[in-house]
Amino acid sequence: MLQGPARLTALAYHRIDQLPGASYEWDPGMVSASPEEFEWQLDYVRRRFSVISIDDLAAFVTGRGSLPPRPALITFDDGYRDNYTNALPALRERGLPAVIFLLTGAMGQSAPQWWDLCSHAFAHAPSARLELPLIGERNLIDPEERNATQHEFKGRLKQLHPDERDRYLADLLDVLGVAPGVDGPAFMSWDEARECAAAGVSCQGHTVSHPILSRVPLDAAESEITESMRVVSAEVGQPTLAFAYPNGLEEDITPGVVAATRDSGAKVAFMLDGGPAGLTQVGREPYTIARVPIQANDVRGAFAARVMGAQTAYDRTVASVRRVRDRLPCSSR
Repeated sequence: MLQGPARLTALAYHRIDQLPGASYEWDPGMVSASPEEFEWQLDYVRRRFSVISIDDLAAFVTGRGSLPPRPALITFDDGYRDNYTNALPALRERGLPAVIFLLTGAMGQSAPQWWDLCSHAFAHAPSARLELPLIGERNLIDPEERNATQHEFKGRLKQLHPDERDRYLADLLDVLGVAPGVDGPAFMSWDEARECAAAGVSCQGHTVSHPILSRVPLDAAESEITESMRVVSAEVGQPTLAFAYPNGLEEDITPGVVAATRDSGAKVAFMLDGGPAGLTQVGREPYTIARVPIQANDVRGAFAARVMGAQTAYDRTVASVRRVRDRLPCSSR
């Protein structure tokens, strides 16, 4: 449905940096917007929405406050350092609140996370036809086929337990002859996180090591959730209010994961797709709040369509048509 006054538009960003070029060696999908485009997006949002804080949303779902018409929440996942260097100044200049969900095990580090390391491997892979782990023989000579293979391999890695994922990624590096000892995009330090919090950008938990929580035993998922929240609260000095599920799709969480998030003390938790969300649903299901993922390849019209809900409405219509079509007899298609 299109955005209305009784809907929450939660924007989901990752990195704010210059857009990747052809020679970029890290995961280009992690760059949500350039600094210049991010500033334009902030101005667009504040003209059309009432930007709220995570405190405002927590008060709403616990019955301690109300929300203004057309509420919008600005969120970031992972805690890359460019959130501090590029996003924070733009937010501070406009007096806008936001929330960053921190990957606590990466704070202050530049060791590449598995998704960035996978992109690095394919960026430096030889131009050849090779037998790859998990997916078999693929052509890495053609740039388009190489890119498609990278997406395929990442998709398969996401389906695995982290131990299996890391083993297959190590096998990939070995097959491609790529060394893993590299510095990737940096994550903010705890001092920088504290500066963000002091400027009105809340810091909350996003696990310790970024496993997809439905792929690990429940006790491991519980530990990832509670430990990340504990560490963020202790380091930044803010109460635990919110959590964002890694990858954040429906298949990435389970009822047990949702229960663990609720039991950890969080008042709200976020998915990574499907927004905007009706406020009635947000109040009824505060631990599976949909967000609008922001993508760097969106032109301004596409960004507007996303935040106003047109893209979600289109996607749902297409999915509905496909479901109806798939139920038809073959002779009727």
